[in-house]
Amino acid sequence: MSILSFLAIGIIMACLAYGLRKNVQFSQLIVIANFLIFILTLFSENSQILYDLGFRAIYLDEPTKLYTLFTSMFIHFDIGHILMNMIVFLLIGPTFESLIGKKRFIIIYFVTGICATLLFSLFHLNEAILLGGASGAIFGILGAFAASYPRTQVFIPLFLFIRMPVIFAALLFAGLETLYVVSGITQGVAHEAHLGGLVTGIVLAALMIRKKSSPTRSTINFGHLESLVATQRGKKILERAKEADVLDVRDAWLSLLAKDLTCPKCGKKLHFDKDIICDCGYKARYRR
Repeated sequence: MSILSFLAIGIIMACLAYGLRKNVQFSQLIVIANFLIFILTLFSENSQILYDLGFRAIYLDEPTKLYTLFTSMFIHFDIGHILMNMIVFLLIGPTFESLIGKKRFIIIYFVTGICATLLFSLFHLNEAILLGGASGAIFGILGAFAASYPRTQVFIPLFLFIRMPVIFAALLFAGLETLYVVSGITQGVAHEAHLGGLVTGIVLAALMIRKKSSPTRSTINFGHLESLVATQRGKKILERAKEADVLDVRDAWLSLLAKDLTCPKCGKKLHFDKDIICDCGYKARYRR
């Protein structure tokens, strides 16, 4: 294994460790790690990083190579490959992570990514096709997101960026990937892995994520919160909270909103803990 490949693995582990220890979104660290490793790949002689960290189905018979089930999620073969993956991931990943929490997001990301690779291998046993990319895990996040909060609006790049409920996006991509698999069209894309990630994400969502009942809009006095909002960003976040019809989604937006608010009593930053509160004892009276 080349020195740059060891450095790439170090980047992966450093991002994981930092994300677990610090209050930062894991989804953002994933994007950073992918781009850093892609840059290393550009300087790698004969793209050795791709061969050291990529996965092949024949590795299932080689225990010393099984680490590539994990590392292959962080390599990309060209600029178009990484840009498309990371754009889609940034459109859905951070929102979903804010809804379910970092730990569950990490589990879903890596389990679906590995399962996507394994399903691809079932279709290509004893073949030496080099597999790499984050798309299996991204499809897993999409599937889990759609199964958990189907009506949440997300932007999807389809020629232009189109806003739609995440369930529509999942069904659209599932249909396209199924057509590719059935027709045998590959175009150098692991469509079986995409479907494997999507299905695994749906299953994990059912096992790991319990949604609270939808709130009635009469339970929130948004008028009081409007009096605390002083920025355009805060106003946009509050509008998203008003539109939410799932309790966890609404609370996620309110948690984000709290970071933009200051306490009218002492001037300190407010924070969210079931309610928007301040350490001085102030509580935004917005729940009826």
